Amino acid sequence: VIKSEMEQKLEYGGIIYINTNATESGNDYPFGTSAFPVNNAIDAQILRMKLAINRFRLIGHIDLHEDLNDFYIEKGSGAASVHLNGSIVTDAEVHGIIISGDIGEQSSGLEFENCTFTDGVINLEGKVKNSAFMGEFMIKNNSFVTIIDSYTLTNDMTPATLCGCPNEEASMSINVMGYMGALRIKEINSPTKTVDIGFESGSLHILNSNTDGKINVSGLPYTAVLDESNGTNVDLTGLPAAHETLDSTLQTIEYGDRIFISSSSNNTGSEYPVGTHAAPVNNFHDALQIALK
Repeated sequence: VIKSEMEQKLEYGGIIYINTNATESGNDYPFGTSAFPVNNAIDAQILRMKLAINRFRLIGHIDLHEDLNDFYIEKGSGAASVHLNGSIVTDAEVHGIIISGDIGEQSSGLEFENCTFTDGVINLEGKVKNSAFMGEFMIKNNSFVTIIDSYTLTNDMTPATLCGCPNEEASMSINVMGYMGALRIKEINSPTKTVDIGFESGSLHILNSNTDGKINVSGLPYTAVLDESNGTNVDLTGLPAAHETLDSTLQTIEYGDRIFISSSSNNTGSEYPVGTHAAPVNNFHDALQIALK
């Protein structure tokens, strides 16, 4: 039975299916349907132009060299990965894909959700949400990047590394919200590079290659931040104190600049709360030890 052009288009359901493990491919119906996925990006692109379909569903791995614009790509029922080689990719939504390589100096308007960025990704730009970073990732020059509710995912528990790119003439604005896990920041080295980073949990190491620009940090205790920057304006005023710092401060307030002594007390020693109004110490030796603290 020969299906009409309308029936054929309905069978695609608005999606071009790609499975790079498929043994056959083509750029005419029924290839690209769920029953007969194409196995390469070129056939998928030809079908896209013929059918005016901008949505792809991927299983397998694509090594992308072609320029692409205005599309939506999502993971299918198996693992899906794309290696980019610096081609121009614009106005794209990417969901559930493992990303590697060079996203492209001229790429723009990108949104990534539930993706995984492997070690060495460069020219990251756009919006990233609920995604994992497995190593170092470099931000694209002259870009505004937003990273939301994302996290470090490394096999050896080492930090991921956000790199502002070595170019000291570069400018960028990086806004990170709700990050989880260990993270390093390097190469914030010009006055037009800024990072605003808020953590849900984790730790931060600001490396000494950060020599200019500004980094604002919030959401971590002071003890979870190691600042070795060398000229960058690092603002840690948004950090809550560590539990130990809070405890120490509260204890000092409770003593009120005095040690309470009562010969009828049963309290000895120099550890809090001994010596407070509620638990006076019963001897001068311990009172002196508390005072020396």
